[in-house]
Amino acid sequence: MQQNPLELKINTFNLTSSPEKFICISTQCQEKRDQSFGCYEQIMVVMNRLIKKHNQIDQLHFDKIIEIKTFLSQIQQKQQKKIELLEIVIQIRNSESDLKQIIETIQDQKSVSKNQTNQQWLISEILENRSVQEFQNFTLLYENSFSKPFTNYSYEQILLKVFQDKKDQIVCIGAKLNLNLKLIGCDLASEVFSLTQNAYSARKNKNGEIYWYWFSSKSFGFSPNRNIALNNIDEEDPFCELRFSYCTTKNLEDRRIGSLKAYKNTKEYNLVIYMLKENN
Repeated sequence: MQQNPLELKINTFNLTSSPEKFICISTQCQEKRDQSFGCYEQIMVVMNRLIKKHNQIDQLHFDKIIEIKTFLSQIQQKQQKKIELLEIVIQIRNSESDLKQIIETIQDQKSVSKNQTNQQWLISEILENRSVQEFQNFTLLYENSFSKPFTNYSYEQILLKVFQDKKDQIVCIGAKLNLNLKLIGCDLASEVFSLTQNAYSARKNKNGEIYWYWFSSKSFGFSPNRNIALNNIDEEDPFCELRFSYCTTKNLEDRRIGSLKAYKNTKEYNLVIYMLKENN
């Protein structure tokens, strides 16, 4: 029986945790030296294949390492961007109150400048929380505590002052607390002081969206719409912040500034009436 001239043993084992196996080859050629060329040629073929396979595995490992490094670099860049954005957000939040104050200051300056140059925009306007400094171009015709009644005599005296020059000037009526005008309505004097007799419907201004009433036996004031309910003062839409109503009787409870009602809520306020100065 003829023996196999080439005894080839292949052992496999892992050198690392990777799934690829490293191969160890043990060969033994039993032919004579001059007859063993084919034996060694076969060994070289096997070795070349194994070397090629290992080169492919090495290249695969190298590519994976490059991919991992690239991925880690991308994660690091994203984390850095998140940190930078977080720092920006923190800075914005820390300066939010300062920005708000700056904006409010600019708005106040613009408002004062606007008032000083042209007051016509006040016609048919309802204003909230305005500074008395915005009314430097106005004459204060009347100021008295909400605890004082506004009588028919007071009404007549104001009319004499307003129309003494027979001009229809801008007049503003509202509630003042210290240097703040909580709520005030402005319009031409002829619109503000015109008498009405309907307890459920205010009179619409000719120039805008403000409604006036001066019901001599009940109250006077303004509203953002026609609907009113004069049970002495206006009881319509209790939560509306743009309604002003002042009773003409001696009942101190009958006062309204937006949603504020009754003496205990309005006693610290003053009723004010302004008139625009001439040449403004």
